[in-house]
Amino acid sequence: MYGDNVERDPTAIADCLSALRGSVCIGSFNEVDALALRTKCAAAFAGKLAIGDTGCRESVDCMQPAYCDRSESDAGDAGVGVCQTVRGAGEPCNDPWQCGNGLTGRPRFCTASDNDASPDAGVCSDPLPIDSECHGRYQQCESTGCFLANSSGAQKCGVLLDFIDSRTCR
Repeated sequence: MYGDNVERDPTAIADCLSALRGSVCIGSFNEVDALALRTKCAAAFAGKLAIGDTGCRESVDCMQPAYCDRSESDAGDAGVGVCQTVRGAGEPCNDPWQCGNGLTGRPRFCTASDNDASPDAGVCSDPLPIDSECHGRYQQCESTGCFLANSSGAQKCGVLLDFIDSRTCR
């Protein structure tokens, strides 16, 4: 799943799977549980590269909070990037990872993700809480899900619970 720049914690992985089975399979799984589960499971993986180190391919390769900046990479270095400090709220961005999207510990989103006409005009913003109106981009929501809320086409931040199947609960 991840390369050599990521430390895997077998105990944390087991805790993550146990928490997943425990909360989902007893039927009490909700949006709050999903956020806690995401945090618990993200702790199972830790990047080894410090800010300024080269060699990252994904943000998870970097010690958190950080992101992998591959903007200066080319085909000659196989897309290898440099670990950079995650940008703060209100700072300019053109990529969700610059703001801490994903496994970076500070999950802000980049408004450029929603502005296809001018992708360099984004700023890092704090994510929207559960039940907030969103506009089709998972990065906007702290729950990492923006879904149709009703037949009118309105969308709200929430958690997709359909990823659970019978194999998870064995």
